Amino acid sequence: MTVELAIDDMTAIMADGGACTADAVKPKVTGAPTSAVPSSKAADSVLVGMLVVSLVVQGINVVEVYLVRGVLHASPAQFGLTGIFAAIGTFVASFLVARLLDDRQRVWGITIGLGGCGLACAAIGAAGNLWIYFALLAVLGFANSVANGAMGPLFLLRTPDAQRGQVMAMLNGLLSAVAVIALLIGGLVGVWLGPRMTFVVAGALVVPTCLIMGAFAIPAVRALRARTGDYRPAFTIAR
Repeated sequence: MTVELAIDDMTAIMADGGACTADAVKPKVTGAPTSAVPSSKAADSVLVGMLVVSLVVQGINVVEVYLVRGVLHASPAQFGLTGIFAAIGTFVASFLVARLLDDRQRVWGITIGLGGCGLACAAIGAAGNLWIYFALLAVLGFANSVANGAMGPLFLLRTPDAQRGQVMAMLNGLLSAVAVIALLIGGLVGVWLGPRMTFVVAGALVVPTCLIMGAFAIPAVRALRARTGDYRPAFTIAR
């Protein structure tokens, strides 16, 4: 019930596309869906997809060291380079994220970014040597940063200033809870499947999840355009 109320509160804040009133941000005590407003559907779809993907991707962190050190035979120094290659992808992604100026672009960015994470995970599981792994890790860092960079503005720029702390706390709380669960599941799956297959199966789960998320979120944003006449870029949101 707590999670459901948190999602309802956040989508209620976004439901009017940023034209927020006191009534728009009142908590829903019944736990029922806020409304069928297209922007709310997009937010719900992205949030659920994000949590599922986070559960899978966070889970493979448990077995990464076994893949790199045990299967790919990396030295401790080479294992330390993994953060550098991921950071390279993150740095490059920052230039693209800055160009995502409206909700349509952000939803596409989230969908493609998370899908790219899935493809990169599957490819990492099949990597033949350490340098291929490093290259794919940069791709993973790039895709993950595009998705995360698009996700923050999608939720926060439509939220009134007084409610942004509440929304950020809700998002961080959900992601932290998912991370704890993912560590347990990832360890169990890693023991069962082994490092390589864990990455491959994780990628195979993430990609269809993103396709389903996009199938709901992208039409919802298009419906918002049909209803309002534009995608309501962040810098035109009414206060």
